[in-house]
Amino acid sequence: SHCYCLPPQRCFPSPPVWHSFSKDIGGRLIQARPAAYPCHDPHYDEAACKVAKTKWTDALWRSDQVGASQHPQWDSFKQQKCLINSNDTCYQGAVPIYAVDVRQADDVSKAFAFATKHHIRVIVKNTGHDYLGRSDGRGALSIWTHNLKTIDFSDNFERFQCPFDSKDGQVSAVTVGAGVQFGELYKAVAAQNKIVIAFDPPSVGAAGGYVGGGGHSVLAPTYGLPADNILEINVVTPDGSYFVANECQNKDLFWALRGGGPATFGVVLSVTYRTHPAPAAVTNVHHEVSANDSSSLRDFIAEYARLMPSIADKGYGGSFVALPNAGHLNYVLPGGNQSAAQQDWQPLVDFAASHPGLKVLQRVTMFPNFYAFFNATLCNRFKTQCTDLTGTNEILASRLLPRSLFVNSPDAIADAYMDILTRNSSNGARNFILTMSVGGGAGALGDEHSAALNPAWRKALWHTIIQAVWDDDASGDVIQHKFVDITNANQVFRDLAPESGSYMNEADYNEPDWQTSFFGEHYERLGEIKAQVDPHDVLACRNCVGSEAW
Repeated sequence: SHCYCLPPQRCFPSPPVWHSFSKDIGGRLIQARPAAYPCHDPHYDEAACKVAKTKWTDALWRSDQVGASQHPQWDSFKQQKCLINSNDTCYQGAVPIYAVDVRQADDVSKAFAFATKHHIRVIVKNTGHDYLGRSDGRGALSIWTHNLKTIDFSDNFERFQCPFDSKDGQVSAVTVGAGVQFGELYKAVAAQNKIVIAFDPPSVGAAGGYVGGGGHSVLAPTYGLPADNILEINVVTPDGSYFVANECQNKDLFWALRGGGPATFGVVLSVTYRTHPAPAAVTNVHHEVSANDSSSLRDFIAEYARLMPSIADKGYGGSFVALPNAGHLNYVLPGGNQSAAQQDWQPLVDFAASHPGLKVLQRVTMFPNFYAFFNATLCNRFKTQCTDLTGTNEILASRLLPRSLFVNSPDAIADAYMDILTRNSSNGARNFILTMSVGGGAGALGDEHSAALNPAWRKALWHTIIQAVWDDDASGDVIQHKFVDITNANQVFRDLAPESGSYMNEADYNEPDWQTSFFGEHYERLGEIKAQVDPHDVLACRNCVGSEAW
C-alpha cells in the first residue's frame, strides 16, 4: 500500500526544508490560503476582505487566487471550512499549504523531485474549474500553472521531429501556455483573423484540465473535437523529464494526454492547437420556448431531438436549457446566412406553431466573427460582469446521448427529460437541465481510438448536465443528500443510454463504474501508460486513472 506524508506527521517537511526548496526554485513557492482567509481573525485585512466579498462569484478573480477553487466546497475538508460570510474559524481545509508558481519546466521537475523525496502528493491547479475537486488536496503540493500565459502563432507550424510535416503543406497553429484562458485566446485569435476550437466560459484554461478531460466545444460540429485539433503538447512527467509529445514521438503520452484525464500523466506546460481561417460571418440562432404544461414541453423536446441529427450535420453547435414549462436554445454556426438558418430550423418553428400548448420565438443574428458572438452571448447571460459566475457550492452529473437515440427514440429522450424535470425532490436545482449540443458533424469523424478520449464522444450529439447546489450553512446531512440525490436523478439518463458514457470534467462525483463511464474501452491502455510514467503515484486524484489503489 502507498502512504502520503501529511501535516502534522513528523515526516512532513519542516518550514526550513520548505524554505530551502523555495530558494531552489527562485522563490516561487507560495503559502496558499483559502480565498476567504483575509476576512477572519487573527489575520483580518479589511481591504483584502472587501475585494474577496465583492469578487466572490467572479470566475476570473477566483482563477487568480492560488487557494481558491471555482466552487468552494472543494476547498473544505469535512467540516473544516473557511467561509466568506461567517465568523467561524477559518480552516485550511483541503487547500494545499504550499504551491509552486510555475514559470518554467525546471520548476515542475524540481517540484516532482521534492515531492517524491518527501512522499508528498502532488496536485495540479490552473484555474480551479474542477467539479470533482481534483484541484485541491489536503497536505498536497500544488503545482500552479496559471501564470504560463504565452500565446504564439505560426502559419507554418512543424511538429517537433515530424519530418513529413514540411511535405504536407502549411499548418496554421497557435501554441498556448497552460495558464492561458479561453477569453484571452478568443481575443488573440480574432486579432489574427482566425478561429480555434473553443469552450464557452472565458475563465476556463485552454491548456489545462480541459485538454486532459478531452474538452467539448460548440464549434466541434464544424471543426472536429478538441482532441482532434491538438497538434502537440509539452509536458513534464513525474520523474522530472520534459517531453514534446505528438503523433511522431512520445506517441503513447500524446494519446493519453488528450482525454485520459487531467493531472494524471504529468504537468502540461503548453498545447498547440490547429487554427482555422475565420469565416466571413457567424450565425447565431436563438429560441425562447414557453409551454402551457409539461406535456407540451415534452412534445417540443421530442421534436427538437428528432431534428437534431440534421442540425448537427450542418455544423451547428450550442446549448439548450430545459425548465419544467420553458426552454432556451442558443446555437452558433461558423459561416452561413440568415435565410439558410431560418430554413434549417423551420421544422421546429412550424411544429410549435401547430401545437396549441407551445409558443416559440426564433431570432437569427449575424455576427462578424466568433469573438463578437462570444462577447454578446456572455454579456447577455451574465449582465453584471460579462464573465461566468462561480463561487457557489455546486455539483454536477452528466451523460452523453448517442445519435442512435435521436434517430430511433426521440420520444424516449423527451420522456427522460420530463422525468427529471417534474419529479419531486428536495434538490432545488433539479428543475432544470443544461444540454450542450457539441457532437455530430465533423466531431463524429475520425478514428475513435486516435486519442484517449472516450469513444462515446464520437457517437454523441448531446451532453446532458444536471446540477445540485446548497448554501454555505447547509448541514452535513443536507449536503450528503445532495450527492445521493443527483446520482439517483442521473440514473434516468444512464438507463436511457447505458452503453454511452459521461464527460469526466462535468461528471457525478460518485459516478457508478466511472472507469467505463469516463474512459470506455481505453481504460486498460491508460492504466499501462500511467504505470510507465508515474509508477510511484506522485500524481493521484479522484476517479483518475489508477486511483483505485488509493
